[in-house]
Amino acid sequence: MNTTPTMSLERSFTSLTNTLLSSPTTSPVKKTNINISSSTFVTNDLQQRPKPGLSSKEKEIVQKIKLQKNIPSGLLLAASFTSAEEVIEKNLLQVDEEQKVSLSLEDIQALFKAKCVDQNLQYIPEREDRFIDLIQKNCSGLLFSLREHGLADEAAKALRKILANNRSYTILDLCGNRLRDTGTIELAPLLEDNQTIVRLDLRSNDIGGKGAKALFNSLLYNQTLTSLDLSGLSGINRNHISTKGAKHLSELLQQNQTLCQLNLASNGMGADGVKILCKGLVDNFSLTELDISSNNIGTAGCESLARVLDRTNLQKLSMERNQIGNKGVFVMCEKMKTMLTPTLTYWDLSENRITSEGVEVLVDMLKIDKSLKTLRIECNEFGDKGAEDFAQLLEVNKTLKKLMLGENAIGDEGAKEIGKGLSLNRTLKTLLLNNNLIKDTGAKKIIRGLSTGTKLKHLDLSHNRIGDRAGVEIARMLTTNETLRTLNLKQNELKTSGDQISDAMRKNFTLINFDFSFNDFSYKSFSYISEALKRNEKLLKSNEVERLKKKIELLQDTELRLAEVSDNLEKEKEEEVMLYRELEDSEYELQRVRQQSQQQLDRLQEELEAKKTLTFEKEKEYRTLVEGIQEEKDLFEDRCREIIDKTDSERRRVEELKKTKQAMDREIAEQLKLLANETVPLLESLKTEENNFNKEKQKTAVAEKELYSLARRVQKLSDELYPQEVVKEEIDSRPSTSSGRRPSVKDSSRTSTKQSSASRSRR
Repeated sequence: MNTTPTMSLERSFTSLTNTLLSSPTTSPVKKTNINISSSTFVTNDLQQRPKPGLSSKEKEIVQKIKLQKNIPSGLLLAASFTSAEEVIEKNLLQVDEEQKVSLSLEDIQALFKAKCVDQNLQYIPEREDRFIDLIQKNCSGLLFSLREHGLADEAAKALRKILANNRSYTILDLCGNRLRDTGTIELAPLLEDNQTIVRLDLRSNDIGGKGAKALFNSLLYNQTLTSLDLSGLSGINRNHISTKGAKHLSELLQQNQTLCQLNLASNGMGADGVKILCKGLVDNFSLTELDISSNNIGTAGCESLARVLDRTNLQKLSMERNQIGNKGVFVMCEKMKTMLTPTLTYWDLSENRITSEGVEVLVDMLKIDKSLKTLRIECNEFGDKGAEDFAQLLEVNKTLKKLMLGENAIGDEGAKEIGKGLSLNRTLKTLLLNNNLIKDTGAKKIIRGLSTGTKLKHLDLSHNRIGDRAGVEIARMLTTNETLRTLNLKQNELKTSGDQISDAMRKNFTLINFDFSFNDFSYKSFSYISEALKRNEKLLKSNEVERLKKKIELLQDTELRLAEVSDNLEKEKEEEVMLYRELEDSEYELQRVRQQSQQQLDRLQEELEAKKTLTFEKEKEYRTLVEGIQEEKDLFEDRCREIIDKTDSERRRVEELKKTKQAMDREIAEQLKLLANETVPLLESLKTEENNFNKEKQKTAVAEKELYSLARRVQKLSDELYPQEVVKEEIDSRPSTSSGRRPSVKDSSRTSTKQSSASRSRR
């Protein structure tokens, strides 16, 4: 009978849980009476992809199971009462936070497909399963690590989308991939969105100036990243941000106050790039660790660093393989001598061609410096003369904890002096003298220095020429020394002294690590030393109290003899403490005054520079203003000259016009006189004519009145002579006008009136 997909899934899930819970890692379940012998799902199936017969939903659930391998005990019982889907939905497959993968199956599949596109690979389900297993292994807890997986542009896009809102991962390790500039540009916006990543490793991704620009610009908006590694692994694809990237990094450091660790080793920055970088280091007090190894900065780069060193908070500075030579050491040490509050505690100057002359200057500085605790100056060229200078340093320096002098051609003479200095030093914890030319004579002096109350815990004399005579001295030292924890004598010339050393190890309860490989020890000596080391390690880890009791018992014999001396020493110590405190107070006060003076001097210098700048700007403004005024003045003078010339011409014209007017006035006056003489008779005649006309007019008016009265009388007479009916008959008897209309009475009267008027006119 065919079963449904859900039932098939439940059987597969139950079989899977049976197998997992029956494994040795789930031993508590074995104590129950549950029968799991019928399991048919083998453990290896967890590493295989789902069978082709399963549906897509079943495959997805099994893939989710694979992401959470730590199946909790008791899941077998849960599987008997619920389906696999419900187990997944209710999150019954819980794991510890340290082992939890904070990615969904869809995210992992999208990332795998992007990887296939980047590498031009065909999608294969088995390959996807292996990738899921890899994610389970490398991307759990706080760490997301995909080292050397050929990730490029598409993977960068997928990672940006997947991790943008992720709140679980704090460490992102993508070193050894092929992001290059384009992939880095795609990945950079992730740092603007994600607020949990504190460490980013992008070593050896072939990142250049363009990618560095995008990365540093995004970090302007990031407040969580504290560690950034852009150095190079051995091989190809090293980063090369050069001076172009250094410019944008400098702008970032001027604003960012979160980044603490920055590794720029092997980036081809050169002296110019470091000079640009140092501009960003000024007044940046968040950056404490800087690695600029293998950048060929030379002396010029050291000069740039020295100028800003007192305005930083750098505690760890690595300058390995930069060809700085003695001149670079001179420049750096001269600056460090004058620093009021030095902060540098770790300094790496390995492989820089430093000779004894450079070491002499370095040691003089370290005799004053109170902050440096670790100095690494391996693979240089100072030899015995430089070793003698370091020996003098060990006699007076009270702050140095680790001194690494390997591979510097130090022979017996230099080793002797180091042994003397070591016998007087009570602060050094680690001394590395590996890969030198030390023989028995020099080694014996060093070993004797360990027998005088030194606090040295780690000594490396490997790859030298130490023989059995020094081996005997080593055996004596091991019987009494109780501070040494690590001793490296690898690849020397020890032979028969192995027996004495093995006997001494039976009495030594503090040495934990002892590398005596590549020496001709007998098997018996080898066995005794190995057993003693195991014993010491066990004692140190599990029986610390007993070990301290044994030490107390050893000290009880000398306690009485030291009692009397102790009182005197206490008194002297109190006096020394009081004196030391006074000196410290005086020194502190002096440093405070010097610091205040320096700060005041810096402030005054800044004010002076600001005033100089302001004065220069004002002078520039005044100069521009004067030039403008001069130009306006010239224009004004030109206009004035033009106006004056125009005024003169206008004045001359006015004068000419005045003369012309006067002449015309005279001429007009003469003409007026002539006209007046001619006009007077005319006016008189006109007046006479006017008077005559008025008289005629009056006569005409009188005549008109008479005519009017006469006309009325005539009308009256005509009315009397010709009654109305007669007039009408006359009118009717008259012929019609041209228009065909007979004249009316009015027309007749009008005609008579016109006739009378005409007769009056004739009269």
